[in-house]
Amino acid sequence: MLVIDIVDGKIYTANPKLGELLGYSMEKLLTLTVFNLHPKEFLSRSSEVIADVWEKKGLIYTDIPFITSSGEILPVECSAKVISFSGRPAILIYARDIRERLRMEKDIRDKNEIIAQKNKDITDSIHYAKRIQHALLASEELLDKNLKGTGDKTSESFAKDYFILFKPKDIVSGDFYWATVVKEIDEKSKETLPHSDSFRHRFYLAVCDSTGHGVPGAFMSLLNISFLNEAITEKGIRKPNEVFNHVRQRLIENISSEGAQDGMDGILLCLSPVLSKGEGVRIEYAAAHNAPVLIQNGKIIELNADKMPVGAGEKTDSFKLETLNIEHGILYLYTDGYADQFGGPRRKKFMYKQFASLLLSIQDKSMDEQKRFLDKTIEEWKGGLEQIDDILVIGLKI
Repeated sequence: MLVIDIVDGKIYTANPKLGELLGYSMEKLLTLTVFNLHPKEFLSRSSEVIADVWEKKGLIYTDIPFITSSGEILPVECSAKVISFSGRPAILIYARDIRERLRMEKDIRDKNEIIAQKNKDITDSIHYAKRIQHALLASEELLDKNLKGTGDKTSESFAKDYFILFKPKDIVSGDFYWATVVKEIDEKSKETLPHSDSFRHRFYLAVCDSTGHGVPGAFMSLLNISFLNEAITEKGIRKPNEVFNHVRQRLIENISSEGAQDGMDGILLCLSPVLSKGEGVRIEYAAAHNAPVLIQNGKIIELNADKMPVGAGEKTDSFKLETLNIEHGILYLYTDGYADQFGGPRRKKFMYKQFASLLLSIQDKSMDEQKRFLDKTIEEWKGGLEQIDDILVIGLKI
């Protein structure tokens, strides 16, 4: 603490602590002015501060350091106010050594920089993992060829149009969509069998929700995709229910032996032409928990699904093979993320009933419009709340 003259900065009095801090005896301090306590380059700023203190009757500042008797620069925080000393106007200054605080702040900044760099490295790695994951998802080219009709009867497309609403909770996702085409070869002619052979030309589409989300969910999705691919393209398994049986067995063999019950819920479609009428689509599918929804003639129909996951669980029954022929309508495949999202005025789940009503209300819109409407609706519902799970909805217009 010190008291200085408001005109020339002469030190009227000071406490012993100031002398200890700056390395001066009390006798020496009382021969100095406040300007002797600042480095030369700060003298002009010191005069400005004294004027500000007088005008404002008080001020706190940290931009003028003190200098010790040995020439060491000492950062301080000063609190100054106008007082009367021996009948004369003066300024009382409380100076606090802030070296330790600045050291701690620097340590925090340094640690924050390290954390920020590590976070950047981790985020960069996850973004790279996202590229790998997206490379394994069904490509737009494959989906367009098989699900976006041209109106040409020779087209190999199984649908008129489609949309995909894919909103991972994090950078990478446990939800995924995967597809492949099977065109088997006639062993006699060694030629690809024609499109009209419904049992030889198939388009498979999987819409699945792996256990977890983020990085763990993404690892599970890659494993699930690899087992789906193994079943259909390597093992030659053709029935969707048998494909799910195979994937379940492979998951149990590889990750459930230690008690884990990781796997996936999902739907696997196999689409092929309907031969009897020459139009429409024959759909064989298997569903684990998530049931496909069909809107046809203005009505919504929830199709069948097995109440068991693709993975270890209480049930060990074979998945059921479901079959239907569709000449027209919209088929929706989705995971639980949309219906389970919290939001709205009461911060409740969106729920499947409201989701079904929403799908029914947008059935006459184009596929692109439906996607935009579904995206806008869930974003408005979520509001400022966090997205709790991956969201995946696919619509197929037959």
